[in-house]
This record gives sequence, C-alpha cells and structure tokens, in this order.
Amino acid sequence: MAPSHPRHARVYLHRGGSRLIIATVQYTQDGFALEAPGPLSLTKWDDEDLAGSLRTALEQSGTVTRTFDPADRPSLQVSGEPSDRAFQSTFVELNVHEVEGPGQLFYRIDALPDTQWQLVLRTSVSSEAPASEIAHRIMQLFETCRDRRF
Repeated sequence: MAPSHPRHARVYLHRGGSRLIIATVQYTQDGFALEAPGPLSLTKWDDEDLAGSLRTALEQSGTVTRTFDPADRPSLQVSGEPSDRAFQSTFVELNVHEVEGPGQLFYRIDALPDTQWQLVLRTSVSSEAPASEIAHRIMQLFETCRDRRF
C-alpha cells in the first residue's frame, strides 16, 4: 500500500498581481508529486475565491495511478508563458499542505523565494480560519517573496 500523503495544492501568483493559478497536487503510487490536469486560472479574485478554490484543490488531492511525466505541468500550460524558465521568473509558487495540529487541521504554506538559496519561508493558518485570514497569509507570503523582504 502506498504511503499516505498530506493534501497538497500549489498557488501561483503573477508577480504583477494579474493572475492567480491554483493547482491540485496528486501523488503517484511511487510517491512522486504531480499536478492534476485543469488547474484554476483567474485574472480577478477576492478572498472568498482564493480560500474557496484552495480548499477545493486540497479536497481533490490524493493518490492516482497515472504515471509521472516531469514535462507535464498543467499550471505552465494555463499561464500563457512560453517556457518553464519564463513561468518561474513571472510567477511566485506557494505550496500548501493540509497538516494535523493539536486538535485541528492547519494549512502550512511554504515558499522557496530563490532557488539558488536553501531558504524556505513558511507560515500557517487554521483550516477553519475565515477566508480573509487564509487569503491574508497567502498574500503576505507572496509579497515577501515578490519584494524579496527576507
């Protein structure tokens, strides 16, 4: 039996604030993480859209039987960027995991602000928090990475 993985989603925010992409992350039976087809791509959103879409993506996370293809990156396809390199320089990637805490579930939000450094920025928020608090934590981490305030 494959090991259990925490629910996982990726949030990509355009550095200029013009686009939000939310992708469900699924795991192969060998434990490789891959994005599910059909990520959500929005050019306008509010706190409810962001938090609700994130919750939906996390609910859809799980183990799948399809094979892992590193070239298959649905978020790149919907971004409109011509290459993975352009995508990485234009979007800030945040990884959100649903993790167990004392008596409740939390969303652990991680960012690698610079791939050349071994630095991970992290924040967390209760999964039961209001949409405004979830969106605030995501946007706060995004702005820290975008503006390189670390």
